[in-house]
Parts: sequence; structure tokens; C-alpha cells
Amino acid sequence: MSYLRRYADRTALVHLKDLRREDAGWRTVELGAGEVPLTAVVQAVPQGASLFYEQDQADGLASLRSSLAYLKTLG
Repeated sequence: MSYLRRYADRTALVHLKDLRREDAGWRTVELGAGEVPLTAVVQAVPQGASLFYEQDQADGLASLRSSLAYLKTLG
């Protein structure tokens, strides 16, 4: 979060992903289902910056709906 605050004047977009440790690596999961402190990240996003969401491993629209519902809870 300190990086976002430090470079706020140069941050036009923030790319969101959530990750969870599985076996020997990491898996991309729906927003809010992983270990990334997304509430703190979203709060640190500079005003006027755009948020982009990506999920590599997904269950199609169900994953998208779940992640969007989570984002709505953040305000």
C-alpha cells in the first residue's frame, strides 16, 4: 500500500488479483477468497485511478459475479 501512496500522482490504473497458496504454488482465486489484503489495497488506490480485475483460473461468469459482489462490499 505504501507504493500506491508514494506514487499516487503516477498511478493511472491498478490491476487487481487475489491469490491463495495451494500445494507448492499460488492459485488465482475470486476476489476476497485469497490472501491479498484487498480492502487495504482498494483504500490505497489514488482518486481517479481505474481498477482492473483479472483472474487466470476461473469458473467463467460465476467467478466474475463472485468477484464483483465482493468489490461492491468494499464501497
